[in-house]
Amino acid sequence: RGEHGEPPGAHVSPPARVFYGTNRPFEVVVTAEDRVTTRRYRLAVFRPRSTEARLADLVLRSRDLNARFDPDVYAYSAAVPHDVRGVKVVPAVMDERAQAIRVNAVLVKNKAASEDVPLRVGNNVIAVEVIAQDPKYSKVYRVEIARAYPGTDVELGMLEVSSVSTLVTGRSMGIEVTKTVRTEHALTPRFDPPLSSPS
Repeated sequence: RGEHGEPPGAHVSPPARVFYGTNRPFEVVVTAEDRVTTRRYRLAVFRPRSTEARLADLVLRSRDLNARFDPDVYAYSAAVPHDVRGVKVVPAVMDERAQAIRVNAVLVKNKAASEDVPLRVGNNVIAVEVIAQDPKYSKVYRVEIARAYPGTDVELGMLEVSSVSTLVTGRSMGIEVTKTVRTEHALTPRFDPPLSSPS
């Protein structure tokens, strides 16, 4: 066989450009040895668009997913402290011919960080949608991010108490003589956690 796998004696045409979708048929004319008898063949060529809509990788900037990314797993979670108000998402598609990547409906480029996705306190869901080269096919990956509530530590470290009292020290010409005494106390409070409610 020849370089392209053709059988011995076959003729190879120059390369022809093939577009996505239905192409104009190729016509092959075979002439017999008598140079009179011919037969025509029509070759229809359809080039399909890619249906690959999976991600090759998905990264949260400076944060870790709960599990290692798998292109065939479409749900993930992550946790962030309260002071994190937003997060960037970096998607990478399996097939670079994909038509679009959207993070919460906002277009992003392949392997580029999205804009900061704002996070409210509690659970947040980020949806990453990939539309394949054939737009009839798409995949959606979801990441649930839990942003912590603010700290609830209300225990006192120290408490200062001042008391003022008035003492009668004597009398002068029928009038009581008084003295004001101010006393300061430094206390160390003890925190008793609330009792748990009965189940």
